[in-house]
Amino acid sequence: MKEYRTLDKKITTLNILANEINEIRDVDIRESSVRLFEDGKIYSSNYLGRVEEEQLVEMAKENKDGAIPFQYDLEKDISFKGRHGEALSTAELH
Repeated sequence: MKEYRTLDKKITTLNILANEINEIRDVDIRESSVRLFEDGKIYSSNYLGRVEEEQLVEMAKENKDGAIPFQYDLEKDISFKGRHGEALSTAELH
């Protein structure tokens, strides 16, 4: 099983000089991440910029030292109901 996440952001920067706008810069940034659940471990990889999903998965597999043991059955029907930023301990698990 794998989870893939992509976040696109647009950042606007203003440079003000002598109380006037001197420069306006717009930057588009893409953040990509993947989590792999294999062999009782979680492998992850993050990338800033454009990257193919397959390449990101390979980077996660190569990150063996960063793998986290995972002792839960992913086939079990569990759902999470909560709000973004809410602590998992206070959320409802079904």
